[in-house]
Amino acid sequence: MESSVAPVAIDNDPRNSSKPSTGGWNTVVFIIFVEMAERFAFYGLAGNLITYLTKELDEPMSTAAKHVNT
Repeated sequence: MESSVAPVAIDNDPRNSSKPSTGGWNTVVFIIFVEMAERFAFYGLAGNLITYLTKELDEPMSTAAKHVNT
């Protein structure tokens, strides 16, 4: 029975490796920026939701804060 899998040559020579064209610190900066934007959006909406619940729906502040936190 013959094997139909061909051998694969792996070149582990560090002199032949090239730097990746994407990734690295550019990706890290992008991820940190996206996480900061998500936090700003979350806390901004939470504050607006508490204001809406207290002013428009006439809920007490403690009840509005409990609803937003849950």
